Amino acid sequence: MADYLKMVIAAVICVSLVCGILPRDGAGKYAGFAAGLIVIAIVVSPLFKLSGTLNLQLSDIETQELSVKGASYLMDEFEKTLSVRIAEKLKTETGRSFQVTVEGKTDETGEITGVARVGLSPYSADFAKIVAEYIDISQDKVVEQ
Repeated sequence: MADYLKMVIAAVICVSLVCGILPRDGAGKYAGFAAGLIVIAIVVSPLFKLSGTLNLQLSDIETQELSVKGASYLMDEFEKTLSVRIAEKLKTETGRSFQVTVEGKTDETGEITGVARVGLSPYSADFAKIVAEYIDISQDKVVEQ
């Protein structure tokens, strides 16, 4: 509270000095008006803090929810993008269309670390080998959908 009063007093003194130096006509009256608005904003600012109107910080729970949603979104995008790329690779290699699903793998912090499993339809060992070589995973992680 003492810091707030010091700030208000300092602002009033500065505005008084500025308004005393500037002439009353022309740009001086606009400068005085602007300085007055600044003093009013300083005086009223604690009311905004008390009411929470200007408090735009998210609570810890909201932040965690956004983090979880963001991680989930990233995993979904990773899986979709990789599925499309694998299907395109198989199409160019074999000339056939495939249904591909990818299951991502994360570490304990939620970071995406790789691919846990790839579902492939139609499935054959030859197609699984192409997928395994393309994304550098073991062939037994490519399974029939």
